[in-house]
Amino acid sequence: MDARDELLNQLSNAVSIIKQLANIQQNLNNVRSQYQPNVPANKKAKRRSWWIIVICALIGGVILKDIGLIIGIVAGVFARKYYFKFRNEKIDAENLEIQKKEQAVLDNLANVQKVYIEQLGSWYPENYCSVDAVQYFYTAIKNFRADTLKEAINLYEIYLHQKRVEDNQKQSINQQKLGNLLSAGSLVLQGVAIGEQSRHNASVEYEAKVANRTLNDANRTLNDIRNRF
Repeated sequence: MDARDELLNQLSNAVSIIKQLANIQQNLNNVRSQYQPNVPANKKAKRRSWWIIVICALIGGVILKDIGLIIGIVAGVFARKYYFKFRNEKIDAENLEIQKKEQAVLDNLANVQKVYIEQLGSWYPENYCSVDAVQYFYTAIKNFRADTLKEAINLYEIYLHQKRVEDNQKQSINQQKLGNLLSAGSLVLQGVAIGEQSRHNASVEYEAKVANRTLNDANRTLNDIRNRF
């Protein structure tokens, strides 16, 4: 087995181990997102819990009429008093189960981390411990784009640089498009304003002409009357 084949085998093993680490980290995040905070038993929360008494009173009133209303209010007072205690006990029990799941994931993570240190720690660069990086290295060696891990790392850095440049260009283009859109919107608003002003001016001019015609007609009528007499 030559050096290239050996490196490919090492990188193939690295891909498997780093994928395991990534999956375990994802599982750990999912488990930790399930934790629930306790219900706060502060004055504000207690004021908002009056709905418990109202619901109990309504249920009692519907079932047993007047006496049921009283019983419902009393039951609601006690239910409201112990609501936070019972609710938080339930949350604590659920969080305890989640904690057990979390510990199981952490134990699995510790085992895979141990394998990583034993099999990759002596030669694989820790700064590139990601699925994207290790898969890039493996593909670069397999496709004869690089002969050594160092060359594969240099290619990966060039790839990352080009990607950052492309992302910045896309961001600049999107910002430019947004600016053009805002400018176009401003021109549209200006056009609407100019159109409204033109219609207003035309309306004023028309009304002035009508008023002048009416005044001229009145003057002619007055002159006719004067000539007759």
